[in-house]
Amino acid sequence: MKLLLDQGLPRSSARWLNEVGWDAVHVADIGMSRAEDRDILRRAVADDRVCVTLDADFHALLATGGAYRPSVIRIREEGLDGFAIAALLQSIWPGIGAALENGAMVTVTGYPVTGPQRRRTSPPQSNSRSSVSAGVAPEARPTIRAPRSSIPAFRRGAARIAV
Repeated sequence: MKLLLDQGLPRSSARWLNEVGWDAVHVADIGMSRAEDRDILRRAVADDRVCVTLDADFHALLATGGAYRPSVIRIREEGLDGFAIAALLQSIWPGIGAALENGAMVTVTGYPVTGPQRRRTSPPQSNSRSSVSAGVAPEARPTIRAPRSSIPAFRRGAARIAV
């Protein structure tokens, strides 16, 4: 699991993910905090990473450019702290990991989050209990939907996933 986290996400998300064995890099940690979205996508391709963002432009750039790499996860839940982002990614990964390997645009939307987010003192674990402690309801599961688009990226094997 190699991730490149966009500038809108907390830098601590990468730290939390790295502490549980993921390979996550935040753009600010590699001197790209002011980089254009296209440059971030290019870097994700070069480093063979999945790009994680809050920004809808990443999906649009891939779709209009006919690209299916890199895979992009767009999180549409604002106000989550770094721990909650890390826990959310861990909890949805089993349902989307295979699709991301083949080139996918994933949108996380309407994901049940409970209670206020607060600073964490220990890293999230890769089980459902940590998801609950991060405020993510464990019963919510991502669903993979067949592409409904004629966008070239989808014809080349990319999948559209609604989470």
